[in-house]
Amino acid sequence: GRIGVELDLDDWTRMGRGIPTIVDLQPSGRFLMEEFYYAGGLPAVLRRLGEANLIPHPNALTVNGKSLGENTKDSPIYGQDEVIRTLDNPIRADGGICVLRGNLAPLGAVLKPSAASAELMQHRGRAVVFENFDMYKARINDPELDVDANSILVMKNCGPKGYPGMAEVGNMGLPAKLLAQGVTDMVRISDARMSGTAYGTVVLHVAPEAAAGG
Repeated sequence: GRIGVELDLDDWTRMGRGIPTIVDLQPSGRFLMEEFYYAGGLPAVLRRLGEANLIPHPNALTVNGKSLGENTKDSPIYGQDEVIRTLDNPIRADGGICVLRGNLAPLGAVLKPSAASAELMQHRGRAVVFENFDMYKARINDPELDVDANSILVMKNCGPKGYPGMAEVGNMGLPAKLLAQGVTDMVRISDARMSGTAYGTVVLHVAPEAAAGG
C-alpha cells in the first residue's frame, strides 16, 4: 500500500488466531446492537482491552485532549458481563474471520466462522449451481428445484468483474421449501460479498472470481 506495509490474505488468518471474541452480538452471538450500546458500547470494550494491556497505543491523544487509555479506563460496563464478556470468558477463543484455500479458491476465500454453524464446518454435499444472481432469484424458490438440506448453494459471476461491482448478494437466502421444513442454514459459496451483520455458513470472495476464470 501507500505506506509500504505488506498485507495479504494470510495475514488476516494469522492475526485472527488467538484473538477472543468478547462481544456477544448477532450474528456471532445472541444480542442486538441496542443491547451492546446499553451494556457500555465501544468504550466498555476498550476498557476490557486496556485492562489486559491490549490497546496498542493507549497514550494516543484524542480530540478531548486526553489519551485513549484515560478516556476508557473507567468506562462503565453493565449487564453482569453478559453482552461484553471478559477476556477469560469469551464467546469464541478465536477471531471472527478466516481465509480458506482449495481447488475452488486457489487465491483464497473468506469465511466468518463465528457466524457459521458448527455442524457444517466439515460437510459434503451436492452442489446446486447458479450462473449469476438473476438465475438464483428466478430458481431458488421453485418447488421443482432439485435441492435438499445437504446441498451446497453455489452462485457465480457476482464478484467485482462479474456483477460488475461488489454487490451485497453473497448471503443467499435458503429455498422456501427448505425453510418451511425448518432448515436454518446451508453451506453457500460465492464470489460475492455480504453484510457483516449476516448469519450463516457462507464462503465469500472466492478468488479468482468466475468472470476471471475461477
